Formats: sequence, C-alpha cells, structure tokens
Amino acid sequence: MVCSFPRQADSWVFDGLYRAGKIELDLVPQGNLAERMRAAGAGIGAFFCPTGVGTPLAEGKEVRVIDGRSHRLAGEARRDLCDLLGTEPLAPDSMVAQMATVRLPRPSPDLSQRLFTRHRVEIPVGGPEKALLRLSVAGYTTRDEIDRLLAALVRELDAEHG
Repeated sequence: MVCSFPRQADSWVFDGLYRAGKIELDLVPQGNLAERMRAAGAGIGAFFCPTGVGTPLAEGKEVRVIDGRSHRLAGEARRDLCDLLGTEPLAPDSMVAQMATVRLPRPSPDLSQRLFTRHRVEIPVGGPEKALLRLSVAGYTTRDEIDRLLAALVRELDAEHG
C-alpha cells in the first residue's frame, strides 16, 4: 500500500493486515505522493526531491545532488547567512531542504521592504520582533542570486546600524 497517511480513527483492517505481515506500507509525504502520480501520468519514470535526505526515511534510497542546486544550495546559503550575521543555525543540516530560517542578530522590522525596494531581493522577515529571515531556494535559484542576497543584506544591515 502506498499512501501519505495509512490510518483514520476507526481503521482496523489496515492495522490487522499490516501487523500480520500481509500488507506492506510505503509511507510517502503528501507532496511527494502527488508528484509520483503526476510523474507517472506524464510517463516520467523517476524524480528526485530533497525531502527526507539525511534522515532515517532516506536510508536505503538513492540520493543525488543535481546541478548543485535546491536542497544543497539552501544549506550552503543558510551557512553563509549564519556566518555573515554571526548567528547559529536554528535547526540541524538534515532538516534543511529548500527552505531555512535564519535568526538576525537584532530585530529589523522593515528589512524585507528595504531589500525589495532597493535591491529587488525578496525575502520574508518575520517571527518575534521581525528577527527571522526565511530563505527559500527553488530548483532554478543560482549561486549568483544567493550572493546578491548576501551583498544586499550587508549593505542594509550596515546602513541600519552605521
């Protein structure tokens, strides 16, 4: 059985069959399940995504880095941001896929607006007192775009605190 959630409140048939070893379970995150169905319908035999890389869910499964982008680039960008800002990562590397949150050294309520207005860099700033950056790296994001974000952050944070 392939599914994203094998149970409901009154589910007893699946439990019994699974515990008796009469049915196998392939537990798949919901987004990946949807992509499996889309890919199969389009005749695509395989696809790769960063979900679960570095966790027990990936054990025994093939892992690839494709063009150095996506999950790996997000991890690199997060490390660069933490180094630049002098802050510690909020989560282990294994939890970074295409998104990461980085703590700013101090609250900056209008940083997101300034980055977009002055540099055309779009990155949300939120959390308590507007002190968290949310980095999102898509499959088409390049290293040059990450470097542009880092340079814009340096200019804005330096200007903010002279």
